Amino acid sequence: MALRLLCQQRAALGRPSGLLRPAAAAAAPAKVDKLHGAYHWDFERAVAIAMPMLVASAAINGHNPVTDALLGVVLPIHCHLGFDACLMDYVHKRNFPVLGPASKGALWVATLTVMYGCYRLNTEDIGMTELVMKVWAA
Repeated sequence: MALRLLCQQRAALGRPSGLLRPAAAAAAPAKVDKLHGAYHWDFERAVAIAMPMLVASAAINGHNPVTDALLGVVLPIHCHLGFDACLMDYVHKRNFPVLGPASKGALWVATLTVMYGCYRLNTEDIGMTELVMKVWAA
């Protein structure tokens, strides 16, 4: 017992943190986070594939409430994922402990505001595809 305690103390002195870590904690499997990794990549690909199809559908069929509703959801999500990747690359929270989380929060506020604006445009006004057609015709 004393020899084991002595070995643990010597090992703890060799570590920078000075903390002991049991072997079970070292062998514990990592938590599976479905928002990151393969599922996150699949979701990004699905949104990226849906965008050209929705734009083509809007260009071919013209004003359609279903297409407007789908564009009002998929377009802000697509933009959010792209800006989130930029923030993760250039304003990571490890390097910018205050600016990183603040910029992520601002991105979420902007995304939700744009989604609400798309909802209002589609339900109370002419819709997204009709707006784009009028802007291009002007």
